[in-house]
Amino acid sequence: HDSLFADLESLERNAAMDTARAVRLAEFDFLISASFVTMASHIVAGRINPHDPENWENYARHPDYEEILNKLEGRDKPSSILESLEPNNTQYVALKKYYSKLVEYNADSLWQPLALQLPVEVGDEQDNIAKLKQRLYILSYHEDEDINDRFSEYTSAAISTFQQSNMLDSTGVVDQKTLDVLNRSYDSWLSLMKLNLDRMRWLPADFGDEFLIVNIPDYHLHLISDGELAMDMRVIVGDEYNETPIFSDTIEYIVFSPTWTVPLSIAREEILPKMKKDKNYLQDRDMKLYDGWASDAEEIDPKDIKWKKVEKDDFNYKIVESPSNSNALGQVKFMFPNNHAIYLHDTPGRHRFSESDRRLSHGCIRIEAPVTLAAYLLEENEENEEGNEWNENTILEAMGEDEPLEVLLERRLPIHIVYWTCWVNEAGVLQVRNDIYEFDKEQEKQLSVL
Repeated sequence: HDSLFADLESLERNAAMDTARAVRLAEFDFLISASFVTMASHIVAGRINPHDPENWENYARHPDYEEILNKLEGRDKPSSILESLEPNNTQYVALKKYYSKLVEYNADSLWQPLALQLPVEVGDEQDNIAKLKQRLYILSYHEDEDINDRFSEYTSAAISTFQQSNMLDSTGVVDQKTLDVLNRSYDSWLSLMKLNLDRMRWLPADFGDEFLIVNIPDYHLHLISDGELAMDMRVIVGDEYNETPIFSDTIEYIVFSPTWTVPLSIAREEILPKMKKDKNYLQDRDMKLYDGWASDAEEIDPKDIKWKKVEKDDFNYKIVESPSNSNALGQVKFMFPNNHAIYLHDTPGRHRFSESDRRLSHGCIRIEAPVTLAAYLLEENEENEEGNEWNENTILEAMGEDEPLEVLLERRLPIHIVYWTCWVNEAGVLQVRNDIYEFDKEQEKQLSVL
């Protein structure tokens, strides 16, 4: 009997151990699956919330968790599953490749601050120029890791490219501003790239064969067709008080010779004070005044109102500027209806495109070459109302009409308004732009705690 009881106790102990082992295995399986799903979610939709700040709207890609787990249970290679979820647009692929290359150098120990006697020009020889070349090589601005301490013409050209890519004066001479950027810490370069890779995950995985992209910190619009840059122009974006929102949409129609309905906030804050000083302000600018915002609101004579007695909060009139070459929207606008009331448009202030800081609008995006863009978008449209083909001449005629002309597009292109402070261009060169709306610091902080 003692022997039987001993055997029974042994069986009970083993059963208890097996049960505990099974529980631990189940817990481990759950944690592994949950971690994998979390990683998949981060790859598909990003790690931080793109709706903070509030005017940042993502494309909202959503992972199919059931499909992901089925692939995992089907013994698919986990790394292959995750790679299949990543965006495949060229911008994301290029920046990820650049980031991976920089990580492989494990260059933190090589990233001591460069001490140089400034300025450094072609022909100069001094200590640490070899380290300067090494820094440029690691950042892919210098083709070889030249170990000598002579500042050559080739290195000057590399510095010039570095300066141009980092919004500095492209002189080829190392000055204090250039040295400050070169001495940015290794970790901060990596953090900037990680942040912008995350921002790219908030967009469609594939941009398609043809699309427009406006990068706010770069102040440029690019039109990409079949993977090639088909059009590039400067833009003007919202100022620090009227930030251009970040979102994706589709251009649906063009309005030639548009009117401009002045937003109530602008009318109250900017136009009302001018009307108080000049009773002819609206008339001189071919602006009409309406008694309210209803579609059938009656036009009224501005001179019938005692403007000096009107306070901002009491001002509820609608002001509409007639079509002209001095209209605030210029002579054409490109519409992609959205909740932000944002669109692309021409401008009478064309001289402003030459300014380096182009945060000048109330949120909408002013474009440098509206005729060129209109001609491209109208290539698939048939004849205009007069039976003529759309070309530069007919576009200019439409832009000079007395009344607005709305044209629905046969070629409706996606447009992505993005905020990238770091990316890799078509030539494989890293581009860095100023954080003009100061989003980077807070979003990098969010990434660091995840």
